[in-house]
Amino acid sequence: MMSKIYAGMFRKKNNDLRHMTFVKLDDVPDTFLETKIKDKSKDRTMPTGMELVWDLDKADFRVFNYTAQVGDIREIDMTDEEKDKLFANKSLTT
Repeated sequence: MMSKIYAGMFRKKNNDLRHMTFVKLDDVPDTFLETKIKDKSKDRTMPTGMELVWDLDKADFRVFNYTAQVGDIREIDMTDEEKDKLFANKSLTT
């Protein structure tokens, strides 16, 4: 099954442009998420147009703001093997 990496840009509240390369949480392995989510009891509902994602550049959770999106979002296919390698990388898990 194919997963996706996304690359997009949006304008931050301070008017700076923010480029982000990210994976949507549905495509992040559960075993990886379990190591990153500290308090699973909280419901973290995002406002309309915002999505919690895993930022590949920052190696952390970030919010992508679709309501302030600039240009198109690029989609990059990722095989399960590539995804496993990506999320097994030590720099992403520390």
